[in-house]
Amino acid sequence: ILSVVTTASETPVKATISQIDNRPEVTASYNGKALEAVTYNGTTNYNGTITLTLTGVADGDVVMVSGTAALASKNAGATKVVITNLVLAGADAYKYRLKTEKVEIDITVNALQLTIGQATVADKTYDGTTTANVTAGALQNVADGDSVTVTASGVFDSKDVASATKVTVTYTIAGDDAANYIAPVASEVAKTISKAGATVTAKAATKQEGAADPELKYDVTGLVEGDALTGALARDKGEAAGEYNITIGTLANSNYEITFTGAKLTITAKPAEDKPAEDKGCFGVVGAASVAVFAVAVAAVAVVCKRKED
Repeated sequence: ILSVVTTASETPVKATISQIDNRPEVTASYNGKALEAVTYNGTTNYNGTITLTLTGVADGDVVMVSGTAALASKNAGATKVVITNLVLAGADAYKYRLKTEKVEIDITVNALQLTIGQATVADKTYDGTTTANVTAGALQNVADGDSVTVTASGVFDSKDVASATKVTVTYTIAGDDAANYIAPVASEVAKTISKAGATVTAKAATKQEGAADPELKYDVTGLVEGDALTGALARDKGEAAGEYNITIGTLANSNYEITFTGAKLTITAKPAEDKPAEDKGCFGVVGAASVAVFAVAVAAVAVVCKRKED
């Protein structure tokens, strides 16, 4: 429609050109099943195939619709696929005009599982805990431009030297984009615990001949708080007066390599007055006696006992 406004002199003052599109409208929509989740890749790109439905096309007409699909958000979680730049195509597309500007479809973006290089586990000396000193490997599949860091922690399968065989390493991630990722899967590293050192110093002891042995005591350093040694010290055999070595005996703890410093058990002689009296000599003085075999007749007997001279 062309409208022309003129003056009496027939000089054009204003012209307005407008076009009325009387073609029937069609609308585009998505009526398919729920879209499969996608995995985070650091972009809003969507590479799936979506088929839209056109409503308002006459039977027999060939009309299709196409557009550009992208995620509303790149981040993990619930979002939408947004289809824009919609255009009609097909042999009969010219007959219709498209009313729909965009189509939005629900979709889920799953967090990306991170992979990581081999962790380094330091050698360990027994300390009474299962804690391991671990250094994480390098993250291997973080999207370009994303900020993600990783820390590792490790736990031995036992705190004891005899039964510790491996360390289980677990990972924690942080950073501005960490919510878009899943921490690396835990791993295991073969590792053992070596014995700690402890020092035992025996204390000197004494006793008197014939007396029971005293408790053999000692000082110990190097044990973890709460740990103790089992068993007891021992000494060389003998009960006569003299010095006897005090030895480590059965004193032990399987988590420690013990350095032992011995001492002496001194047995002192028993004082003379405490010794049993020796046999006394007894003899009789007989006077005016008549002696026969197996019979003694004594007229007068004086019995004298005296200490035997040393």
